[in-house]
Amino acid sequence: MLQRIQSVFLAVALALSGLLFALPFAAAIDAQGREATVSGVDFPLVIIQVATFGVTLVNIFLYKRRRRQIRLCILNGVALLCYQAFVLLSVFLLSRHAEAVQYKVTIVFPAIVAVFTFLAMRRIARDEALVRSLDRLR
Repeated sequence: MLQRIQSVFLAVALALSGLLFALPFAAAIDAQGREATVSGVDFPLVIIQVATFGVTLVNIFLYKRRRRQIRLCILNGVALLCYQAFVLLSVFLLSRHAEAVQYKVTIVFPAIVAVFTFLAMRRIARDEALVRSLDRLR
């Protein structure tokens, strides 16, 4: 059901994932005064971002298949950690040739989304354990 707490966790993760498409992670100014940014629409990042966004969206509506939800949460968490690594690598490569780098708050959004996905996974596992214990009583 969509009113359970794990659905709220997944909805927050989905909203933060959606914000990653629009907001930059960092901005850098080089010696000539040109500004460059790292954002979620850069090519290698957009593939992982679309995949994690889609998995989170599908995962919200799989509330009757809790085992599949747990697996998708694990897959999504791993993909988000890889995404975070790519973001940090991109920002590091950008900052090597820059005079000044301004980090945005969105640089930690993939990690926050991974935490919300993990919280949802724990709640889904708790529901699955409850359903299994009730099946034993029948």
